Formats: sequence, C-alpha cells, structure tokens
Amino acid sequence: MRMLLGRYLHVEPADLEFVYGPHGKPFLSGAFADSRLNFNLAHSENLALLAVTRAGMIGVDIERIRPMDDAGQLVGRFFSARESSTFQKLPREQKNIAFFNLWTRKEAWLKAIGEGIEHLLKRVEVSFLPGEPAQFINLPGNAQITEPWVIHNLDPAPGFAAALAVRAPVTSLHCCCWGEEATRKIMEP
Repeated sequence: MRMLLGRYLHVEPADLEFVYGPHGKPFLSGAFADSRLNFNLAHSENLALLAVTRAGMIGVDIERIRPMDDAGQLVGRFFSARESSTFQKLPREQKNIAFFNLWTRKEAWLKAIGEGIEHLLKRVEVSFLPGEPAQFINLPGNAQITEPWVIHNLDPAPGFAAALAVRAPVTSLHCCCWGEEATRKIMEP
C-alpha cells in the first residue's frame, strides 16, 4: 500500500504518515493530509484490493465465497428485514454468492465512511441477488444528500466476491492486477 500510494504522490513510501480513525481506517497525515488522496485496502486469503481516488471517500471489501451453514441466521440477525426476507426465499444454490454479495457491498460502504459494522449494518440496504447489478437501495440519514454514493461489483478472481463504494459520481473504474513480475516493475526506478 505504501509503495503504490508513494507512486501516486511521487514520494518515497517510507515518507508517508498515517493517522487512524476510531474504527481503524487509515488516512494520510502530515504533509500529505491535504493531498485529497483517498484509499482503502481489503484482503482475503492471497488476494488484496487497494482502491485509490481523489474523487471522494472510498471503501473496498473482498471475501472468498464459501459455504456458510449459518448464513440465513446471520442475514436475519444483522441485515434489514427486506434483505432477510429476500434472502430466505432464494434457492439454496444461490445463497452463498448472495450472502457474500450482500456482505462485501455493505462492508465496502462502511469502510468508506470509516464505520464499524456494529451500528449501521442493518440500516444500509444493497442489491445482492446473483447477477444483479450492484446498487444502494437505502442509506441511513442524509448519506445521499451532498454527493451520491456509487457501488460497484468487482470480479477479482474466480470464487471471490468483492465490491467498491465511492462517494462521487464515478462513471468508470481502472483496474490493475499485480503479481510478482508487476510488483518488481513498480519497484524499479
């Protein structure tokens, strides 16, 4: 993360300074606090997502799609009544992907605003059916008033669900994939 942020700011990665919000979200500080560079990092197993923008607040989440015996209970307990009702009606073979679509889309927004999951998880509603475009159904309070929030479904690798939430009228994303060879190229002068 330091390496890529340093390249965006044209500084040595070691020169970057960070402060952390109440729920652990990092922000640039010191000489870089006014850079307007927003970023967020998520990882699952051997994959990581780093989102960087100057457009507005941003959050990402990624999870491996896996069987969850208690998915229905988790949705009923922690998500909205509307989401729970829709989820419970899904065929069994769609529930794993639906659960992780639901989770990553909500988590991306919560990470963007720097909140933990304990207070707003039930109050933000998102689309989550397999194959359905990612979108916000409902956001708490005045979240959509000043600038609209946009959510994007990401497809980082087979067997993973991921999402990006950004507070800006973003119309396009530029995705890059780094492996060992690409990382070496980034690190070269």
